[in-house]
Amino acid sequence: MERTELPAFLESRLDFPVGVDAVRAEIGTVEIEAPDSADSVTIDSLLEDLGEDSYESAAMLDRMLSGQLPDEFVGRKFYDDRGPNVDEDSPRDTENQSF
Repeated sequence: MERTELPAFLESRLDFPVGVDAVRAEIGTVEIEAPDSADSVTIDSLLEDLGEDSYESAAMLDRMLSGQLPDEFVGRKFYDDRGPNVDEDSPRDTENQSF
């Protein structure tokens, strides 16, 4: 499933509040597709390090899962179309330019 489909999917498949064990049992094997599908991840893998026992709403679970997505789900890192970074030591995207 695409990342944008996750909120509606959570709302339709789970009854909130829901425990983490129920989330894993019901939808843990569902994959969230990365822009490069080779880097897709399962919901279960995103739940590993959260330390939460339950989620009060689909929005809360969505925020928690989204925060766990790896770098492969982020757009161009360090890209800034508003001008150069002020600090010379700041990370930069030197390969891509916006005209």
